Amino acid sequence: MNIENTAITNPETLRSLIAFAGVLMSAIISWFISRSTAKNEIRKMKLSWEHERNTVLDQEFDQLISLVSAYIDKRSLGFDVDTTEALQKVAVARTRETGPLAPLLDELYLDLQGKNLKKIDASLSAIIECKRKSGR
Repeated sequence: MNIENTAITNPETLRSLIAFAGVLMSAIISWFISRSTAKNEIRKMKLSWEHERNTVLDQEFDQLISLVSAYIDKRSLGFDVDTTEALQKVAVARTRETGPLAPLLDELYLDLQGKNLKKIDASLSAIIECKRKSGR
């Protein structure tokens, strides 16, 4: 058998094998790069979603503080003010918050039902102080 006539040593076959190996390597490299890029994009999206979630929660918490403060101010001036909206905001916050803020929100909720302005103000101040310490 003549070595020059075998399929492996045929120049056309060698070129084809080399081209195929190049395409295969290119496909493998592209797959790894796209996989890495996709993971990075997913990580960025998760960070963005977390930031947006925290922003919305902070805005809702600010509204809670504002509503309760307005309630205290209006009641101290002698106006008859409905607690429904403030109670709703506090109730929603109670379902979301954990840690040291949770019992403070529970206390504020009870104080709002009792309508004792000094207790409501003290509870609100404790919540604001706790929020400051948490750094959120």
